[in-house]
Amino acid sequence: MEDIELEKRRLSSVVRRCLRLSRLMEDREAALWFGLELDGFSKENLPADGGGIGFDRLLLKSARVFTREESETHQKRAYLNKLPLVEIEEKIRELKEELSQTRYPSGLFYPSEYSPQVERALTRVDQERLKISHQLTEYLLVYERIKGKVYNWVLAAWTSLNLSRLPRGFLGRTQRIVESDLKELCPTAISQLVSKYRDLKERGGDWEDLIAECGKLLRAFTDAVYPFQDEPIEGSDGLKRQATPDQYFLRLTGFVREKTEEGLRRDLLLSQLKGLEERLGAFLHPPPQPDEDDAHLCLIQTYLLLGELLKAMR
Repeated sequence: MEDIELEKRRLSSVVRRCLRLSRLMEDREAALWFGLELDGFSKENLPADGGGIGFDRLLLKSARVFTREESETHQKRAYLNKLPLVEIEEKIRELKEELSQTRYPSGLFYPSEYSPQVERALTRVDQERLKISHQLTEYLLVYERIKGKVYNWVLAAWTSLNLSRLPRGFLGRTQRIVESDLKELCPTAISQLVSKYRDLKERGGDWEDLIAECGKLLRAFTDAVYPFQDEPIEGSDGLKRQATPDQYFLRLTGFVREKTEEGLRRDLLLSQLKGLEERLGAFLHPPPQPDEDDAHLCLIQTYLLLGELLKAMR
């Protein structure tokens, strides 16, 4: 994670390591995804023995689809960036270098020397820099999206591998604090989640129900600490938008920005929020059918996130 956060390695190098780790963890879907990131995101690069994992499903894991407005029709169209990650990195490097070398002619800024020829020269440079900047922005957008997705997978893998080494009941203190505080803030939601978990362990059933209860608990917590308001909220992408009552993750983002100072702690909390939002969303919207391990990871990450948010309140 440090390699991604501090950019100690190129992202393509990190993805190669993730590919090896996903194979060791027997995470077939992640291995196929990382392979496409490295080889190029197209159906032709998907192995024939994909194990029933289709290209569309892997496309949902990626962050390569973006919209672009056509200059002539002004209509928005969806585009898929298929380039291998190494080529995206190289494009970013080349465009940054090209932008730095596209400079205004020297000695043209004195009023006595200003002329229509000078104006045309400046306009031409402005147009060139604007064109390069637009291209660079598109590649950086895809690159940052991929980096965010990879970081979330690494965080989940790190959590899974480390939790597997810990003794049962390791969440004892955190669990007690979370459940004790939430009995005051949102007693019904925490009671329902605990009850659902016990029922599933004793009688079995659909583990998707537990994941749904995690979402309900997070919403109830949000309603208690950061109620719905009419003012726009700054999301994790830095853009302000109006939240609906159902958009509790956006409201939690506003809560984190309000309760924490700018820095690493805030960035980590926002990353946790984004990762958990994607994890819950993935299993609450088929095709992925969660099993007991998936539900446990969602439950653990929900408790850990709530523990951090409760700490921020103190």
